[in-house]
Amino acid sequence: KYSPIGEMNTFAKQYAESLCQVSGHVALIADRDQFIAVSGGFKSILGKSLSRELEEKTNNRESLIASKGDKNFIPLTQEGTDGFIHEAISPIICEGDVIGVVALISNNEKIKMGEVEQKLIQSASGFLGRQMEKVLFTMCLVSCSCLVNINNMILHNNRLNPQSISARRID
Repeated sequence: KYSPIGEMNTFAKQYAESLCQVSGHVALIADRDQFIAVSGGFKSILGKSLSRELEEKTNNRESLIASKGDKNFIPLTQEGTDGFIHEAISPIICEGDVIGVVALISNNEKIKMGEVEQKLIQSASGFLGRQMEKVLFTMCLVSCSCLVNINNMILHNNRLNPQSISARRID
């Protein structure tokens, strides 16, 4: 499957590292299918598929802050044995479509996640969504430029060979 955020794999890893340093929590970034960047621990999550519950939350554009035992606490991977006790989750939205998720997790019982973590992941997901819009816009410009160049080459070849034009003419 094509993953738009996969186009920014290196950038996602760097952003996860930065988010981890600022927050003091494990930072995760995923596309719609799997985790593509992990920083600060829980490296075993990298490459794992998203849980059905996480897919549902992100598809519904829901952000979430929860601790183990809360009714809204969800597993992040399909295996469901991730080993963390606190989570904060925010969907990444690009041009109106959900393309991934940013999450902070922790296994420190003494530090609960709150408004600061929520704002951090919302900022991160918003920034990543806007960056992807720029990447997609640039890809579109490059594609359009290529089409213009191809069109110009065809027109140029037709001018050099007038018989090819008349051979294609339909009366």
